Amino acid sequence: MQDEYGIPLTRVGDGTAERTTWVGTKDYPGQYADTMPWHVLNEAAKAAFYWLRENERQCLVITRKPDPEKRDPGDMACMVAALYVPQPSGGLVYFGTIPRGPLAEQMAVRENAEQHAPQWLQANIREYAVLSRIHCEDVACYTFESSNSTLENDDPAKVRTPSSGHYVPVHPITGVALAKMRIAVWGIRSWNHNQEGEPQLPCDGEDSKHPKSLRVKLSSAT
Repeated sequence: MQDEYGIPLTRVGDGTAERTTWVGTKDYPGQYADTMPWHVLNEAAKAAFYWLRENERQCLVITRKPDPEKRDPGDMACMVAALYVPQPSGGLVYFGTIPRGPLAEQMAVRENAEQHAPQWLQANIREYAVLSRIHCEDVACYTFESSNSTLENDDPAKVRTPSSGHYVPVHPITGVALAKMRIAVWGIRSWNHNQEGEPQLPCDGEDSKHPKSLRVKLSSAT
């Protein structure tokens, strides 16, 4: 695999499992300007996951605390979402892990979401303030919108999307829909049972236009 162990992410937080979120980007100059095959996006998510697993064990988030009285060792998880964004110069992928710490707290404040990620907020208006329902996919979407919103309108890298809460880039003049953005997730839900990771269904188990509705199941992707 070309990117195996080769997509380092950036730490947001203090480095402890309960106060850290990992984010990052990877560009593909001259490639995937119009679309990115599922297997390529899935491999990107996998590569970022392996980098975290091998280099930064802080990516492991406690999902069940140990209970000595019940002889329960507890459990941990590590999930990485990869969001593909079409660009004229080549595809761009945003990564995010299960949110914890400062970034999770920032995302849970409605005023921040309104300013930095209005479409993500619109898609999740009923759940945005519930930290347990903010997933790695949300981090990838939030960081994409936050970054995209800082670009000038005449910047060729600027992604223009409808205000409907859908992630479908549109032509800056005609408004015609362009290539769809896609998201893939790789990781482990239980460190006790699987430390290699595997493809995971994104939130809702669907693919496509909506930030949290991804209709193509990763297990059947090619």
